[in-house]
Amino acid sequence: MSHELWSIEHLHPNRAPDVCRLFENVFGTPMPLEFWRWKYADGRGRAVVALDKSGEIVGHYGGLPRQVSFFGDAQIAVQIADVMVAPEVRGVLTRSGPFAMTTGAFLDQFIGFGAEYLVGFGFPSERHLRIAHKLNLYESVDSVSDVFWPADTFSVGPNVKTERAAIDWSLSTTAPELDRLWISMQESVQDYIVPVRNANWWRHRFANHPSHVYRCFWLFNQGSQEAIGAFVVKPNIDGSGCWELMDWIGSAELIHLVIEQARHSAHSESSPLRGWFSSSIVSKLAETGCTVTDIGVRVPTSIRRPGPSVASVSGRWWLTGGDTDFR
Repeated sequence: MSHELWSIEHLHPNRAPDVCRLFENVFGTPMPLEFWRWKYADGRGRAVVALDKSGEIVGHYGGLPRQVSFFGDAQIAVQIADVMVAPEVRGVLTRSGPFAMTTGAFLDQFIGFGAEYLVGFGFPSERHLRIAHKLNLYESVDSVSDVFWPADTFSVGPNVKTERAAIDWSLSTTAPELDRLWISMQESVQDYIVPVRNANWWRHRFANHPSHVYRCFWLFNQGSQEAIGAFVVKPNIDGSGCWELMDWIGSAELIHLVIEQARHSAHSESSPLRGWFSSSIVSKLAETGCTVTDIGVRVPTSIRRPGPSVASVSGRWWLTGGDTDFR
């Protein structure tokens, strides 16, 4: 695909350093090559890029394949990532501009019925989604909110009926236990679209992250030796002193117990807790003493080619901060 100013190609891995430079130019923060490899290398991701006449990458649209439980059925989705256009051409928001061309090329080839991925999802800003909607690329189907639990309203007392223990990734029993908990979770969320949270995914996302350090815990009933769940927190996010609840595995009904133990772990350093959650999860948090803030992050779906209808997926995504590639 070409235009008088730009051409569209699939990204070759040897151009990863150029993508990292574009990322820093667009967002003002570095993308280490190691981080790019963690996301895209060895077939973990793909991207469409826009090149100017000199061959410079001026636009990028990335996708990270993700297994999902789609209302109980196993499907392949794709998480949209690193959507960016060089500042000098960012104002070209026509259907022949770099943003529309890279996005359209990716959606047309990869997402929908009969394509490689049934659906796509991501975490664009409201502004980004408005532009994509105007160009007939996306429709908004869900929202992500920031949920906050203050430290000063939590006290450790006899009402805490669960215990936690750090996950040891070196043990041979860890992966089977996490997979067992994922099966339990999957059975409890068949009314939703849920990205898979099995042992392989958790190890890649939380144990092998190239730059972030997470703490992963088992959740037990008091006195029990069998885990009923597992959860992940990120201490001292961005140096703020606040902790983040990134994700959990286990029956959906465990959410109150998970939050209790996540707050307990943050309380050990007198820290508040927060997390990013889609509307399906937020609706279950009303009685947990939290404050919910709309941060303008929306979940899109492609409207470029036939696929699951907007109505069928609206409000049905089950997403946490752990489903992002950047938190």
